[in-house]
Amino acid sequence: MSRTFDANWSPAPAYVRKMAFAAEIVDAVTLEPVRSGIVVTARGLRNKPFVNYSGVYVWLAEGNARPTAIDVDTRDLPYEPTTQSVQPISGLVVRIALAPRPGHEFSDGVTALRGTLIERRIGPRTPIVGAQVWLRWIDKTPSMMPLVDVVPHSYTRSGGDFAVFARLAPDQTAALDDKGSLRVRLGAHFRNTTRTSEEFALPEGRVSDERKVLGSSTPTSVFIWNEFQLSP
Repeated sequence: MSRTFDANWSPAPAYVRKMAFAAEIVDAVTLEPVRSGIVVTARGLRNKPFVNYSGVYVWLAEGNARPTAIDVDTRDLPYEPTTQSVQPISGLVVRIALAPRPGHEFSDGVTALRGTLIERRIGPRTPIVGAQVWLRWIDKTPSMMPLVDVVPHSYTRSGGDFAVFARLAPDQTAALDDKGSLRVRLGAHFRNTTRTSEEFALPEGRVSDERKVLGSSTPTSVFIWNEFQLSP
């Protein structure tokens, strides 16, 4: 998840004149700046950025050079690495949100899910590795697009394990089940194919390690790739 936005700057005038570009790197779950522990580079610029008092990564001007993309190497932090392209018409500042890895320590009040994605139910347990995964919550207001995708997307790790989260904007309202839980599905993209799980309930404001599948009384954290439905 990323977007460009206007920024008001109050540093010394010399730095304003020399600034070429800036990137605000944030935790997608908390929206707090990630100030250290990552390596941020701008394609098209030779120099490294510095981090200002607001936690924004700032590159100084190199003539007329403009970045074409921002690479974020998250090293050992519990975030997915990412590359964000920079359009010629972009402003001077871009915000980049880092999706959580399974090791992310979700704080109280966050709606999230930890799970495992495997190939099939019958036979050897084969994990799906490197699939994009995300939650799709159901909009309470009937519309042509009832499923709302959460961005940015996470990825399944070596054992098929993943962590995904849900956060609604103030003007969004999700459909709830009779117990007050979010009605959601898990979206996944793998081998150039996008699929969606069956619907399940996700309690708001807590991290869930299990879910109840419709028709079964046994909670599970395992999702089956070849039982997902094809998605547009």
